[in-house]
Amino acid sequence: LVLAENRAPTFHASTLPEVEINTLCSGTLADYAYDPEGKPLRFKKISGPAWLTFASDGSYSSTPGFADHGENQFRIIATDADGDAQDGVLSVNVRLPDSSESVTLHPIEDTFAYINTVEPNGSAVSLEIANRKLAYLKFSVPELGVINNAKLRLYTTANTKKLAVYTLADNSWEEATLVTENRPISDGLLAGPYSASNGNWIDIDVSSYVRYSDRVLSFVVTTLSRDEGAFASRESANPPELLINSNYKPV
Repeated sequence: LVLAENRAPTFHASTLPEVEINTLCSGTLADYAYDPEGKPLRFKKISGPAWLTFASDGSYSSTPGFADHGENQFRIIATDADGDAQDGVLSVNVRLPDSSESVTLHPIEDTFAYINTVEPNGSAVSLEIANRKLAYLKFSVPELGVINNAKLRLYTTANTKKLAVYTLADNSWEEATLVTENRPISDGLLAGPYSASNGNWIDIDVSSYVRYSDRVLSFVVTTLSRDEGAFASRESANPPELLINSNYKPV
């Protein structure tokens, strides 16, 4: 009696169903590999992104995040009851949501300082600005995916002329301690000038800055003239708003 040689398992498919970020990806590798002799298989992941894990029976149930979007490849080894094994590469595409979402953020810190400020103004309900009087805004931005556009909205509490917004890379400042002596210097003009009478919203396109900034970002607001102005702080009923539209809604 001549026994047939045992044959190694075979992968007959290589692509898992596409899945959207923050959506459960589940199934079993038994649908993608088989043993010619019909013996049960055991599976082991050899390499690939950490978000998708597999049980030894091939079952999987994991949820990808934004960082996982795009094509993900996994090297899997399948072993039959006789110890014969075969490895294969499987892939799954993680897509971004089709529709865009908007989120409104308020500052986590804000204050203002002028040429001789010795006491912090972090609790002020109105942020005063002028040629040498600077307001500071700091926002914490969640993971939002691909940002389509971003708008900074300020509610005036005084007639305001030639308002300008500057970028600020230094996020180390704190509203409880910022005074003239330690106030950081802005980097460059982002937008402006804008003018509005008291009690109106000013909408400022800051997309180019927000799109490529860190998760914490700061703005400096002042005027390009000697005229003074003011806008509501985060302590007021109309706090500054950072409106961000993206194709990924934070969880």
